[in-house]
This record gives sequence, structure tokens and C-alpha cells, in this order.
Amino acid sequence: MNGYFHLFSCCIPVKGAKKAVICDLQRNIIQPIPLFLYDMLVGEDMSNTQIIEDAAFKYGERDKQLIQEYITYLYHNQFGYTTEKPTSAIHIDLAEYQESRSITNAIVDFDLNSKHTLNQIVPQLNEFYCEALEIRYYFPVSFLRLKRDLAPITRSTIRSLEILVELHEDYTLSNILKINKIYPALKKITITSAQENIVYNHDDLSIIYTTDKIADERCCGVTNELYCIAETKLFIESVHFNSCLNKKISVDKSGLIKNCPSMKDNFGHISTTKLKDALANDAFRKVWKINKDQIEVCSDCELRYVCQDCRAYIEDKTNIFSKPIKCNYDPYQ
Repeated sequence: MNGYFHLFSCCIPVKGAKKAVICDLQRNIIQPIPLFLYDMLVGEDMSNTQIIEDAAFKYGERDKQLIQEYITYLYHNQFGYTTEKPTSAIHIDLAEYQESRSITNAIVDFDLNSKHTLNQIVPQLNEFYCEALEIRYYFPVSFLRLKRDLAPITRSTIRSLEILVELHEDYTLSNILKINKIYPALKKITITSAQENIVYNHDDLSIIYTTDKIADERCCGVTNELYCIAETKLFIESVHFNSCLNKKISVDKSGLIKNCPSMKDNFGHISTTKLKDALANDAFRKVWKINKDQIEVCSDCELRYVCQDCRAYIEDKTNIFSKPIKCNYDPYQ
């Protein structure tokens, strides 16, 4: 292959300590590449161009064939294109994250002793134009109760709803599809303590039966390469902010308002404090700005902009910039 190779603007290379990746933000593909190929693609001028014939001069004749094979692979797998003459590459602007809403996503937890309701909380989320909500029940909930609990969603700004609930005899596929018909915002429902692990996909709804027994918020915080998502808005957000906590608000099973139900600090009880008043607290928004480039080990990981981050479960509880304790990925290997 002769000429100049350019990555598509949606294909962004990211360098780690030992490896690099190309994040295809249009197709949600994360393609590993060696560090020398990253250096070749990016170059000193960040032009993402490099003529193959010049590769032997810069990297040695021995590596020319290997480089040719990598570039051919990237070309045929639609990560980039070639031109006969040098030209400036087009880049996605990563300099600024734009989101006018003060809250974009929320988590509400319930256990048998919970007193709060979605009737209290969803109207307050509407004030933020919040579109994503995760509801977690740590006990069996009947089909009829779930339908009743979800009633406020109908007239809300919620467009993406996820539910976690313990197994109940009511949760047959037909009943779940009935709930989805009533509440089309439902995108995922996870049934815990099931007899076997099964995943069903129906249109844009994922139905997951898992044998895992999830009793409380400690199920949260797992982060590894399997949880990575290469998507444009999330990628840009992760460059600037915390990929899990930014613009998130939560109500834990006791009714306490937090950044996340697993976090230690709370900002009042939902029965006496409005969500907007908790949001107005500078301390509440402080954790939003902890991005992966500030976090130990994560800052050297090639997956840092496509991986979720947890500040609740960290290796050193006295250091907010400590590595997530539930991440087993080692960027130094």
C-alpha cells in the first residue's frame, strides 16, 4: 500500500504504558495496536499521516513489512483511508465537553426498609431534564408493585431506564415485555438470584437473568476491559470529567442523597432535602472533575477514556485519586 494513511476522525488512538488502542467511536470498537504504530500514526505534529515508503527510513527496513501489514489491516477494517498527497487529517474536537443539563443520570436504590418513593424523586429529576435512571431493588418485588412504582416514569423526561430486581415468580418473559410496552423507556432489566444465567434481547431491551445474589450497593464498582464502551460523547466526557460520577445524582436505600449509593458522603435525606439543594453544594460536584488522567495507574492505561471509573471502592481510602480496587487490569503488563 502506497501513499499516506489517515485514521478516520472517529478513530482516536490512545497511548498507555505498554500498549495503545484505536477507539472507533462510531462502531464501538477498541482495536489494540503496538506502541510503535501509535507513534507512527500520531507523529510529532499529530497529523495522523505517514507515508509507507518512509517507514523503513524512520523505523528500519526490518519493521517495514510489519508496519505495512498493520496499515493494511487498519485500512481493510475501515479504521482509515489513504491519499496520494499529504493532507491535514480531520479530528474530532476533544477540547470541550458540552452538556447543558446539570444532571444527566440517576440511581435510586430500595430495600425492604426503604420509605422513599419514585413519586418523590422522579418529578425532581424532571426539573433537571434527566434522561437516564437506574432503579435497584434488593429484594423480591411483585409484577404489580413494579408497574405501580414505575407510574411516574410515564410523564417524565426519562428516556433510558434500567432496573435491577431479585427473582420473583412474576418475572416471566411475557410479563417483562408487558412492562416494556407500558414503559418503553425500559432498556435493561436484570433479574438476580436466578437459577441460571440467561440473556434475552428483544428489540432495544436487554433481559438478563443472573445467578448472582445482589443484596446491596456493594455490587457496584466493578471495572475492567469488558465494561469498556467506545462512544463519542462518553469519550469526550471522560477526557474532562469522571466517567461514572459526572452529572450523576443518587438516592441510596436509606433515602440519603449521594453522588453514588456506594459513596460515603451524603448531602441530606430525600424526605427533608431537595435534589437541587444537594446539587448546589460545591462538595457534591467536586468529584465530577476527577478524570482518569488524575487517577493512579489509570493515567497510564490505554483504556482510560472508554472505561467506567469508581471513586467509592479504591485501593487507598485516604487518597481520592487511588486506583479502583475492583479493577484487575494491569496496563504495565
